[in-house]
Amino acid sequence: MYRQFLAEAKAINPHLRVVGLTATPFRLDSGSICAADHFLNAVCYEVGVKELIRDGYLCPLVSKASVTKADTSGLHVRAGEFVADEVEGLMDADGLVEAACAEIAGAGAVVLYGCGREGLMMRALATRLHHLGLRVAMQGDMAAPPVGPGDLLIVSAGPGERATVSALMAVASRDGARVLFLTAETEAAAAGRADRVLVIPAQTMARDRAPDAGVLPMGSVYEAALFFLFEIMVLRLRDSLGVSPGAMRARHTNLE
Repeated sequence: MYRQFLAEAKAINPHLRVVGLTATPFRLDSGSICAADHFLNAVCYEVGVKELIRDGYLCPLVSKASVTKADTSGLHVRAGEFVADEVEGLMDADGLVEAACAEIAGAGAVVLYGCGREGLMMRALATRLHHLGLRVAMQGDMAAPPVGPGDLLIVSAGPGERATVSALMAVASRDGARVLFLTAETEAAAAGRADRVLVIPAQTMARDRAPDAGVLPMGSVYEAALFFLFEIMVLRLRDSLGVSPGAMRARHTNLE
């Protein structure tokens, strides 16, 4: 739509000049968005978050220590991935899944978000949480509520850092909501800003070009791991909340 608008504007005024603002001048699928034959020819000014904070345009970032975090230093790698049995044992031993389930069960409202295909897995979890009778919504949907004290934001950023995820975490924390962060990268800066972290040690786009990368493309393994993890969490929540399979089924839509 914007290309059509600019084309028509230039037809009216051939001397029209365009100034664009972006946080992502380089795209993974197409490279730089500035080129001689593009309506954006060159980057005329660039400033980073560090400079904006230094000059007072942005507030300094304040990290929060995560309440629970897995120590993956003792895990072994097989075919480019952590050994599944060891991961399961680590998660159970540290009580990470149980702690995450407790966060969900005790929340007033639960809002979820994930980028790309991770977002599809988050929507699958949101559907099951609805079937459990919880107040739940996907961020970006028209019916998504505001979050505040007593509420929970669940976000996934498998590669560790996603600008949208970090921004949503900052808003939720500012307004008093708790944040559950899911990632494959144990050292992600965003993990330090969450109240609770679930580490899913599976391949994402952060490591899909490594020599020992698996055969599945990009973040497929991580996304599949999310789905199975969420199904396990739903079963545990069903038991802890005392919700019967019949009650869950009764909340399933009949508009299909």
